[in-house]
Amino acid sequence: MMQTPEEIGSCMAAMRKYRGLTQEAVRLATGITNATLVRMETGTTEGGMTTYRMLTDIYDCTLGELIGEVEMEIIFDDA
Repeated sequence: MMQTPEEIGSCMAAMRKYRGLTQEAVRLATGITNATLVRMETGTTEGGMTTYRMLTDIYDCTLGELIGEVEMEIIFDDA
């Protein structure tokens, strides 16, 4: 089932927060403006593949996980 832009944005925001990153940290790492990131996370705009690729690299997840198409597999270390 295809996600709405709002659902995709919500998943993106949740992934960023799960990774402990602020919007400012993402901006500094990617060059995406805060305004663009806010619009993506609220579903008012969509990113391009280059942007999604940068985010998957920073969040250490797949594109499917980033946009909520698949559930993220969380592996806990026993360390």
